[in-house]
Amino acid sequence: MARLPFTRIGIAGAGVIGSGNLAGLGVRLAELGVTAESGGRIVLYDKFDAAIIAAMGKARDSIDFRITKRRLKPEIRDVFGDMVRQTTTLADLAECDLVLESLPEDRDLKRQFYSALRTHTKAPALSTTSAIPPAHIGADGLAHPFTPCDRRWFIEFAGPAAARLWFQRMGWTCYDVKPEIPGFAIDPLLSALVVEAVCMVEEGLGTVAEVNDWFDQLFGGSGPFNVMDITKGNPLVVSVLTSMYQHLEAWENAWFASPKKLIDQGTTLWLDPKRPAAALPSPDVLMEIEDRVLATFAWAQERVDREGILRGGLGAWNDLTRRALGFKAGVGDILNTHEPGRIQRAARRHSAEGMHFQPSPPDHQGSDPCSSVDPRRAVLTPFRHDVSVREEGGVAIITITRPEQMNAIRRRTLLELAEVVAGLSPNLAGAVFTGEGGILAGADVELFAKMKAEQLLGYILLGQSVFASIQGLPIPTIAAYDGFALGGGAELGAACDARIMTPWSMFGQPEVTLGLIPGFGGTVRTFDWVSAEKGRFLLETGKKILAPLALEIGWATVLTDDDVVAEACRMLREQRVPKTSLAPDVLTSEVDDSEAPVAAERPELGLSRAILGILSRHLEVINGVGREDALRREPFAVMKCYRTNDFQEGIRAFLEKRKPVWQHR
Repeated sequence: MARLPFTRIGIAGAGVIGSGNLAGLGVRLAELGVTAESGGRIVLYDKFDAAIIAAMGKARDSIDFRITKRRLKPEIRDVFGDMVRQTTTLADLAECDLVLESLPEDRDLKRQFYSALRTHTKAPALSTTSAIPPAHIGADGLAHPFTPCDRRWFIEFAGPAAARLWFQRMGWTCYDVKPEIPGFAIDPLLSALVVEAVCMVEEGLGTVAEVNDWFDQLFGGSGPFNVMDITKGNPLVVSVLTSMYQHLEAWENAWFASPKKLIDQGTTLWLDPKRPAAALPSPDVLMEIEDRVLATFAWAQERVDREGILRGGLGAWNDLTRRALGFKAGVGDILNTHEPGRIQRAARRHSAEGMHFQPSPPDHQGSDPCSSVDPRRAVLTPFRHDVSVREEGGVAIITITRPEQMNAIRRRTLLELAEVVAGLSPNLAGAVFTGEGGILAGADVELFAKMKAEQLLGYILLGQSVFASIQGLPIPTIAAYDGFALGGGAELGAACDARIMTPWSMFGQPEVTLGLIPGFGGTVRTFDWVSAEKGRFLLETGKKILAPLALEIGWATVLTDDDVVAEACRMLREQRVPKTSLAPDVLTSEVDDSEAPVAAERPELGLSRAILGILSRHLEVINGVGREDALRREPFAVMKCYRTNDFQEGIRAFLEKRKPVWQHR
């Protein structure tokens, strides 16, 4: 089990979000081996006993349901019960390492809470419900789940690094957002869609059930009214709309005027769960609904891009919208499947008819009436799915953005990296390579199970080419890690001039534990930074080591408790990272693979002798040959692994989350 930074968690607020957080966090802590005896504690605070009792009942019901469905072990119930402490006394949160606030969306109430909390504890305190920027209420940051955390394990996050690490180790995918932005990324889009749906009903396009079902058939996501019913989200949406209305400029804020019907609905359900599915309307009505939703998508995407709301850019936005809202595809992909002119026309019509697309801001007078939304930019500006790039103070920051897969590197990732690297200016102070949230967990292993031999070889050769281009850049480069630096993620770092890590980050080349060996240059570039003895140990055991040890052996260059990307940028601007020049070794005579010694058996490590033999022979063969020759040989050693039975077993075992049963052949 990965060590958790925090095991004593406070939950403030026992409403819908609070009870969901209680159940989800309690179960997850128990699954990770945290118990009351080991110091685990969840303190559930609310001013009202009745709210606490109701939240506990909901949490227990959720756990019991999952036990009956055999999703949880029965003993989890008792472990959960032992860890939870209920209180109406705010001072009891003083014993917590981390406080998650889930109070109602009332700015004054939240301010009073954080002000009072600080008299008892200095532990990080994050809002888990707020569309209000954390600084406006006194929170240290935001950990905003689209639904309560017992439902979906991903969040919008803005907060201290230690809290982010805790969420990551708890298994959450974190999408980094700008903390000063009201409404963040998902809430404005969801709220705008709900407004559109309510207006469609008010205008007579269809009934609540019809509009909901037609939306679902067009885009997926089960429809906005159904989402409101499941989450009891009407009051929260009204609160988000109010917050956005107060923060945005006058030219844009009418998007967020709450329809009277939405306000009056309160917590009353919109839909009868036993209703029959709605029949499709006329093509004209369906086209009208689709146009209005596409225009809403275009506005929301343009806002995210314009404001830089998500650190991962439009690739992260596309991924987040698909996961959070359950659409058939991400919003960016949906927009890109439609003709740009259609979306422009829909936006113009929205503006002309006084609907929810607003006219241009004052400084855009005389331009296109939809330039504030600029659907052409949202649709026609290509966005990369897996890689984002931005420039800050003369430094390029290149981020792999596949947070759902821990930024695993697939073929598309490599192609986008190649495009970005080729476009970097030689006049930059340098380039920082990182993953969303600081994680680079390696190649996308799931794809290996589907690859044929020629596909795997092509993937490895592409990776070799891309990483060689990174090493060959004329500007200094730094890889920045705030989490895992494993496999292909570590090989990317080895291709850079320096590597900066947080102390809790972890480095390793664990390929042998999967039935293969490094293929993006790891069997060569590891030895640029690590001694022969330690390098062989890491490659032949697949051991993962913490950053302080990685620094001691020479692989890591710098450790920092601060933001690794910001520190890397400072190092490059201050020219603290020289461009490394690695001259090729003198070529030696060819060595016959068959004459190389076979790796010693390591039964205590539970590794494949067949894979170890291939790795050992490869390392012996490349010892003393030129770097380019050594790198050329590496993909073919990987292909030898591919042809073994143990390669297939290692990949299957990884995907099935079990120990491999090696055949050693």
